[in-house]
Amino acid sequence: MRVLIYTHFFAPSVGGVEKHVLLLAEGLSTFRTRNFLEFTVVTATPAKDFDDAKLAFPVVRQPNLRTSIKLLRGADIVQLTGPSFLPLFLAWWMKKPVIVEQHLYLPVCPNGLLVDERTKNVCPGHFFARNYRECLRCNAVTDGQLGSLRKLLLTFPRRWLCQHADVNMPVTRHVDDRLKLPRSRVIYLGVAEESGTPSLQLHTIRPSAENALCFAHLSGDS
Repeated sequence: MRVLIYTHFFAPSVGGVEKHVLLLAEGLSTFRTRNFLEFTVVTATPAKDFDDAKLAFPVVRQPNLRTSIKLLRGADIVQLTGPSFLPLFLAWWMKKPVIVEQHLYLPVCPNGLLVDERTKNVCPGHFFARNYRECLRCNAVTDGQLGSLRKLLLTFPRRWLCQHADVNMPVTRHVDDRLKLPRSRVIYLGVAEESGTPSLQLHTIRPSAENALCFAHLSGDS
C-alpha cells in the first residue's frame, strides 16, 4: 500500500502539526521493513539547513504541479494534515481515497481560527450563518479587502471538497462539533512514549461500556 502524507508545514518549521507529522512518519517507517507499506511525506516547507537524509522516510519538498500530480497518481491513499486546497482538489479529481485531518476550522471559517480579527473574540459562526459581509470585514483587518475576499471564496470549494472526502478526521470533539462534516471520526493526536518510541497517530479514544476512557494504538510490535 502506497500512502502520500501531505503537510503544508513540516520541519524545520516548528509547531504542533510539524511535530505530529514527524511522529506519525517515524512510527509508520517501522512498517516499511515489512514490505506492505510505502509512504512519502510531501510538504510546501523548504528544507533550508535541515538535513532530510537523517530521516527514516522520504520527503518531497515544494513539488511543482507536474510532480504533485505524479506523486498523487502513484498513491493508493492520500492523507492531508489539513484541507490544503490544491492537493485536496487534485486528489478528488483523480478519485483517490482521501483522509483529511482537521486541526483547525478552515471548512467553516475563512481564517481557520473562528476568531474575529477585529475584536479577537470567538466568532459566533458568521460563515455558517451566511453573514459573509462579516467574514469580509473580519479578515480585511489582517489581509486587506482583496485578501479577505480570496479567503472567503476559497472557503466554499474547500468545504465542498471536505464534504466529499472519504474520511474527515477532527483532532478533538470540539473541532468535530464546529465543522459538522460527514464521515467524521475523531482521532486524537499521538504523543511520544517515555521510551522515545513514537506512538502512531492511529490512536482512538472512546468511552467503554463502563463509561471509562480507554484507548488503543497500533505499535511497531503489533
